Amino acid sequence: MKTPLVAVLASLALSGGCAFGGRPRAEPRQAGPEERLILESSTLTSLALLEASVGTFTRDKGRPPARLEDLVPDHIGQLPVVELGLAAHPDAAEAFNYGPGVLENGALREGMLRDSGRWGYAVEGGSARVFVDCTHESSRGRPWFKERGAL
Repeated sequence: MKTPLVAVLASLALSGGCAFGGRPRAEPRQAGPEERLILESSTLTSLALLEASVGTFTRDKGRPPARLEDLVPDHIGQLPVVELGLAAHPDAAEAFNYGPGVLENGALREGMLRDSGRWGYAVEGGSARVFVDCTHESSRGRPWFKERGAL
């Protein structure tokens, strides 16, 4: 019986592992098309897990976490690695926590993004938004910061 790809990617995301080699690459490099799709799938799965963890934290505490790192260790073991397969961004298990003003009516203000290639996190009032802090396009043709998680 084959293990579904989603289950494998979710397991990798939860463990903080990477699809290739078990740890982030030391140097950024442009991945080939097939590898990039795998890395992107892993990142989208990790994004969905982070989104769900923020929701659980908010439900448990009555407020969203002030920083993405506040999810660790009670709601997620560790921040997963952002793997984009882009030469512009090395893989990173880090977050950039934005201050006020990056969200406007729940939407990200693109001109205020740092394009760090890490997880981005912003809180506005009682709502929070976790995203990939990258203005480059995914293989689906959308800027990464507009992508939503998928399991």
